[in-house]
Amino acid sequence: MLQKGAKNDKKKGKALIARVAPSSTLIIDSGASHHMGCLHVEFSNIEPCGMSQIMMGNDTIVLVSSSGSIEMDGGTFNQVLSVPDLSTNLLSVYQITHLGEGIRVEFGPNSVIIRELNNDTTAAEGKEDYRSWLYTFSHFTSDSTPTTLLTHANE
Repeated sequence: MLQKGAKNDKKKGKALIARVAPSSTLIIDSGASHHMGCLHVEFSNIEPCGMSQIMMGNDTIVLVSSSGSIEMDGGTFNQVLSVPDLSTNLLSVYQITHLGEGIRVEFGPNSVIIRELNNDTTAAEGKEDYRSWLYTFSHFTSDSTPTTLLTHANE
């Protein structure tokens, strides 16, 4: 949405965001440096965190209260920062691909696949949320092996 300003009649842009994902949704974020969860997520293995704050994409600084794990059906995301001021939960593509061994994230038109490179198996899947144009975590698969990032309940 563009609007003319009073000074020098310059155009100013505004971005409007509508929240469509419930707080329990995990959004797969290629711009996030860490997995982050808000208070609505049930954390386990909570520990003090080495960082007390994190800078968001809009240059605001938010407080980090602790870190822990988020347990999902079939597996667990580890080293998740607890950020009470977040309105939704973020899974970091960077953290997925840089922790553990041999993990690749593949984006397609309707889904995202987290794949183990050593045996080309699918560790987890996400799907496109057509209302928000975001990829959300969907489920772990049962045929993958645990890493330091993903721990599977069936193993």
